[in-house]
Amino acid sequence: MARSMLLGAVLAAVFWSAGSNGQEAKPAAPRKPADVLKEADGTEFRFAYYPSLDRVRFLVLTPPPQFEHWELKLAAAGQSTSLAACRGRLPFRSCGETLAVPPLDEGDYELRLSLSGADGARRELRRTFERRRFPWENCPLGRDRVVIPPFTPLVVDEARGSVECVLRRHQLDGAGLWRQVASQQRELLESPMRLEIETGGQAQVAAGGPVTFTDKAADQVRGQASWRAGPVRGRTDFEFEYDGLMRIALRLEPAAVRVDAIQLAIPMKTAETWLMHPVTDLLRHHYAGRIPDGQGRLWDYGGKLRDVKYTETGGPDADGKVWDSRHAARWQLPAPFVPYIWLGGPERGICWFAENDRDWSLDPERPMLEIRRAGAATTLVVRIATQPFALTRGRTIVFGLMATPAKPMPETPVSFRRWWAGSMGARTRDTAHFNFMGACYYWGAAGPCFAFYPAFGDFSIYEEFARVRRTGEVDRAYTDKWLERFRAPEFEPRLETYRAHIHWTLNFFAGGGWRGGAAEGKTAYAIPYTNGRAINWGAEVRTYADEWSTLDIADPRWPGEERFLRDPSGGWTLNSYGKLETPREFSGVAYAVDPAPSWQDLVLFYHRWMLDTFADGIYFDDFFLAPNYNPFGPGYIDDQGRLRPGVNILGFRELAKRIAVMHHQLGRRPLSFLHMTNTNIVPMLSFGTILLDHEWRDQGAYAAKDFHERLHLDDDTSLLLAQSTGFQSGCIGVIHDLLRGPERDRLVRSGVGVGLTHEMKFPLYWEPLGRAIAEHLSNFGYGLPDCRVFRYWDASPAVKTSGAAAKTLALGRSGRALIVVASYGPAGEVTLDLDRAALGLAGELSGVNVETGAAIKRTGPGSFKLPLGRHDFCIVKIGPAEQ
Repeated sequence: MARSMLLGAVLAAVFWSAGSNGQEAKPAAPRKPADVLKEADGTEFRFAYYPSLDRVRFLVLTPPPQFEHWELKLAAAGQSTSLAACRGRLPFRSCGETLAVPPLDEGDYELRLSLSGADGARRELRRTFERRRFPWENCPLGRDRVVIPPFTPLVVDEARGSVECVLRRHQLDGAGLWRQVASQQRELLESPMRLEIETGGQAQVAAGGPVTFTDKAADQVRGQASWRAGPVRGRTDFEFEYDGLMRIALRLEPAAVRVDAIQLAIPMKTAETWLMHPVTDLLRHHYAGRIPDGQGRLWDYGGKLRDVKYTETGGPDADGKVWDSRHAARWQLPAPFVPYIWLGGPERGICWFAENDRDWSLDPERPMLEIRRAGAATTLVVRIATQPFALTRGRTIVFGLMATPAKPMPETPVSFRRWWAGSMGARTRDTAHFNFMGACYYWGAAGPCFAFYPAFGDFSIYEEFARVRRTGEVDRAYTDKWLERFRAPEFEPRLETYRAHIHWTLNFFAGGGWRGGAAEGKTAYAIPYTNGRAINWGAEVRTYADEWSTLDIADPRWPGEERFLRDPSGGWTLNSYGKLETPREFSGVAYAVDPAPSWQDLVLFYHRWMLDTFADGIYFDDFFLAPNYNPFGPGYIDDQGRLRPGVNILGFRELAKRIAVMHHQLGRRPLSFLHMTNTNIVPMLSFGTILLDHEWRDQGAYAAKDFHERLHLDDDTSLLLAQSTGFQSGCIGVIHDLLRGPERDRLVRSGVGVGLTHEMKFPLYWEPLGRAIAEHLSNFGYGLPDCRVFRYWDASPAVKTSGAAAKTLALGRSGRALIVVASYGPAGEVTLDLDRAALGLAGELSGVNVETGAAIKRTGPGSFKLPLGRHDFCIVKIGPAEQ
């Protein structure tokens, strides 16, 4: 409470100044976003300020032809003394220029660009920007070097060249790559990884050693290995983190040699490798499912299907190739680069990733990735060079590897199987329940999905939420008091929206269940919405807008779909999907921000405020990749001076990691809810707790379809196993409930059946069906140590089905069984044949439908038959007949 009062006083001036930004004096905005920075003659002077890096980027387009040179100076506004300067010759490089500047004090600054010609002609263009300081800058939260549960300290065995982390053991070879990796005590590689370099028509495999470990800490292990592949020499520098991620830098020494090709081969055991998930940029169009056998079926952003061939015949080719990345879905990320791919099975696998293709040499017409099958080996081939190049300078190839799962599934405060979405029922014990506050409106922001602090920086609303959650007493006049702040005319159309959301939150926290239930071992989690790709309009934007944007000044997409833009007069404009708007309290950028370190500082600072008052965790929307041309990373400038994009995998990863570490250091259970629809990128998710998937296929003709129909699950459920369950990252999978309309009850039962048979949560937050299911499974003992669990994909399932197509989740405990039977096809009768010994059943048995109480027909000592509706489910309890 004292912290809130102190910081509230400090920040009041910051938020007040943000609201008075001189916009009233701004001239009428240009008609098109692309025209905002253009002079009357078409000359365009763009610049960007990076306060954390002490850099200014700038670019002049279409300067008048009489000018030959340029000079840029930085000075404090109203001062003549230059703080930094540089000069050059016109035209500008297409990638722009960069000026190093000193750390700037608070204040206003001016960039003075002079153009000059041989005839003495001169022209000066001036632009202004401001530097303000904020209490969240260089925020230390989440930066502690600690190993948080359930992760375990890294263990190095130098003699064997091995590194162990939770659930996995890595053995390194002389090239610093994996000789073998075991996950959950199962070896994943059929043979060691190979770095193959072709020169002079001969392919050589990199070999060398020994591996040297240079840093052996509990949370981080570093090392290196020198190697040679024919005439090419190099060194592998590697770094392990305690979730098992391995970052690798292949450093090639310069040599008088032409390199024809470079590729990394990862030969996995076929028995462990039948699923895959490649990801580029955006979401909703990435393939997840079975590894094709030369042909397959893909979908676009809207869910439209198409059949493709990966080989000429549609079957394995002479090299065993069954798939390549030429058809990988993409949005704005240029081909052929693919930043992420995972291969494996429902429980474990291996992912490879890279943020960019810097120092690679790729032919844009050739696929970067291939999968080849040859008996016991299924090999991922990563092509690093498909276009010959001269090794006249050193090159550094950076990528990452990670075996999965990243961590065990949650076991605190209870097993993940005892976590439920929605309020706690009175008849359950030893459970955890989470609820999601699904927009920024719910916690007092003026906009729906941009903010990280409440409107006007008024944190008193957090204190009110905390009071209501603590006492259960609602001040019915509070909402009116809060809305008194929204008197400006621009808020009028939104007032009822604000009122409805604040009322919802007050009533939500007044419910006794959200004050906890420690006496029954019940835990209640309230998780507010934020957006991992957003920022609201505020004072910090006027200093940090450029540093956080995914759109560099030399970006070929300029000015993109969303960006805050400084106009030549010093004011600000928001480009929002082709429309120019005056930024206001409710404005923001929703999808065009990347989690730069300084943005993370802001987010953790304000999330801590939520934790100190009303919240238990945090939700991040939009954990997907987008091209970022920022040359300070993940973009870069290539040898031809072209600006090239990257994707910020490690930025999202660091955000999730810092959140988890901060929660741990505050004595809390790390709790982050990450929205990753169709982008199951394990390095980004490994420090998460809950995943939200399937915010897709709910529009148009899909709206009337049930969950099976939307995902074509009658044909194949491998999409869910590769993308959705959360088992690869050690997170709880949640299906987004987008089933609506007059047949909602039927549609929902489709989604619930799918969720239960995949150990995922279908979030019926307030509906009786959700509470009833939680009670049936929890009270049987689902998730307790003595309850055995059998999934339909297990090597030895305890239940076999025949008749109508169905899948099961089977539980065995104390001489009884509970079986979820879900339809994956037409309606009909399903016969269940039980492994009595596995389930712990003995004697004569009887069965009952737990929802209806109706008896289930027994057809043999361990067999039962029941009718099952199309895409419906039934929960059957089986026990001794006399009971």
